[in-house]
Amino acid sequence: MAVEVKPMEMENTLLYSQLLHIQKMEAMGKLTSGVIHEINNYLATIMGNCEIIKMKEELPREVSSRLDTIIDTSHKASRLLRDLLAFTRSGEGGVEVVSPNDVVLRMKKMLEGVIGENITLSLLLGEGVSPVRVDPSKLEQAIINLVINARDAMPTGGKITIETKNITFSPEYIKKHHIMEVGEYVMIAVTDTGIGIPEEIRDKVFKPFFTTKDVGKGSGLGLSTVYGIVKEHRGYVFLYSEVGQGTTFKIYLPAVVKKETGRDKEGKAFSHEDFCGDERILLVEDNEGIRETTKEILESAGYSVVPAASAEEALEIFERDSGFHLLLTDVILPGKNGRELMEELRARKKDLKVVFMSGYTDGVLFVNGVLYKGINFLQKPFTSLDVLKIVRQVLDEK
Repeated sequence: MAVEVKPMEMENTLLYSQLLHIQKMEAMGKLTSGVIHEINNYLATIMGNCEIIKMKEELPREVSSRLDTIIDTSHKASRLLRDLLAFTRSGEGGVEVVSPNDVVLRMKKMLEGVIGENITLSLLLGEGVSPVRVDPSKLEQAIINLVINARDAMPTGGKITIETKNITFSPEYIKKHHIMEVGEYVMIAVTDTGIGIPEEIRDKVFKPFFTTKDVGKGSGLGLSTVYGIVKEHRGYVFLYSEVGQGTTFKIYLPAVVKKETGRDKEGKAFSHEDFCGDERILLVEDNEGIRETTKEILESAGYSVVPAASAEEALEIFERDSGFHLLLTDVILPGKNGRELMEELRARKKDLKVVFMSGYTDGVLFVNGVLYKGINFLQKPFTSLDVLKIVRQVLDEK
């Protein structure tokens, strides 16, 4: 006897499947965050020791070159980990001024792994593309979602093209289309040579849980997530498609006309000498390798550093001697965390400056309520210039 499956039962089954997929991705995100935190600690130790050797010794050119290779490779590994985190979870991270071209280039290898061997990836990155003000991890996730959507539209193979260029929306254009604000934008387009999207469903693709894929093969959240990320950054996303020819998704983000750079007013690149000082710093880090290398970097720039391996040890040190100008602390510590330590120390010394550091991204820490917006944050692994720069900037704040 045939069993009749009612439409409502089918819809409930689909929603349940989508819920399980979301929960699976959230669990994967938590696991990934923890692993990335540990690996970033190792990378921070490797990079720190390499930079200390370079600062202290007059090295043969070949040795110096090999150290540079280790540092550069560590940076690339850290960026790859960040891309992995963006793929498995979205969070509320920090907004930065970034180059869209740099973001796409940084993701290239990972994207090639995602799309498989039967699909080619082509980059058409415009010259002089303006920077944009975004949460980099969210922009990366939007691009990843569009690339995955393009991949799934080409089951037998094809080509994906990512293009960037500057676009100006004039008053005449806006008056004609009634959809955007006048101004300078950066376009990021993802084009595939796939099956295309039928006209009758094009107005539904950005809706949450809408999917044309089989049960268990798609959450229906990929494109709706893209739409949410773009709107959050005051941008626009449009769809162009021809059945049997392919599809293009175009993201438009407001351009930052003048790029913020790591240079002074005369355009001279910053160096270690620009961030020296003689202030006293309480350094709290439970990883011995990072604690020792960070201490050595700061002392090489003239700072007086007292290290501690836990919040409890830092509190004991501060009880005996509160004459510190700045607290540089890891966020995740045994016992009390970095934020709790800051609150206790500031209760005793209100003008104590604070910089947090972590192998977790600031987005993960914001989401979990460990940190809050507006804090001074240093992402591990960091270079010697990174730590000296933020320490000097925070100490100089009025």
